[in-house]
Amino acid sequence: MLSTISIIGLGKLGAPIAACFAASGFQTIAVDIDAQKTDAIGRGVPPVHEPGLAELLQESQGRLLATKDTEAAIRDSEATFIVVGTPSEADGGFSLRYVIATCEAIGRALRNKDSYHLIVLTSTVMPVPRAAKLSPRSNAPAVSAAARTSACATVRNSLHSNGDPRFLLSRFSFGRRI
Repeated sequence: MLSTISIIGLGKLGAPIAACFAASGFQTIAVDIDAQKTDAIGRGVPPVHEPGLAELLQESQGRLLATKDTEAAIRDSEATFIVVGTPSEADGGFSLRYVIATCEAIGRALRNKDSYHLIVLTSTVMPVPRAAKLSPRSNAPAVSAAARTSACATVRNSLHSNGDPRFLLSRFSFGRRI
């Protein structure tokens, strides 16, 4: 049964998703390269505007750890949601520079991990082919699940199933108990 989740990216989607998991009882490791965001989470202060986030952060006390250390987050969790930005490019496409950098960091961390580790690519990307390239290891399956939510509705949408974000994991469990 999964008990520890890591969320990489503490922006408008990542911070609320991390707080939802933590408030629902999961040990949650929230990762970002921006020290202001990790410091805010550590103080229980929302790093982004999102209705209900401040209350969830208060409910999460003791189950939500914020860090800049991706490797430690991967080592100490069983599933990772990649929720980093995919900014628009001049040609109208979106940039994968943050997704790729995150995947490279996860790959380095997985070299030293023998246990099962689920990777869920939640950032906006093209689905299956990219996710398949993220993790060639059988004990670290990667799936793509682009976030589809409206601004300031992440908390509401993440708690969609009876106040429990486990529905986010249920379609990616590969037969494992969550």
